[in-house]
Amino acid sequence: MNEVDYMAVMQEAEARGERVTGVYHSHADADAYFSELDQDYALHPLFPFPEADHIVISVVDGLPKGVALFRRRGPEGGFEGRWLVPESP
Repeated sequence: MNEVDYMAVMQEAEARGERVTGVYHSHADADAYFSELDQDYALHPLFPFPEADHIVISVVDGLPKGVALFRRRGPEGGFEGRWLVPESP
């Protein structure tokens, strides 16, 4: 998501009295995990949705394999996760 896109999302949410509570991305041909890069991005001071939950979708061979949710533990950082849809065999 580029800056123009997320600014539009934030403005639309604010205009409706709402806020963004979740963001998602996929991992192609990999499991649904919250990588070190994902965590660094989510904890960066300029990340536009610091309170949002993060949904990661595993896509293998073009098909969804599993979905996991990661929630920030608090101001000290770190994330806890859980499966929303377990990985298929």
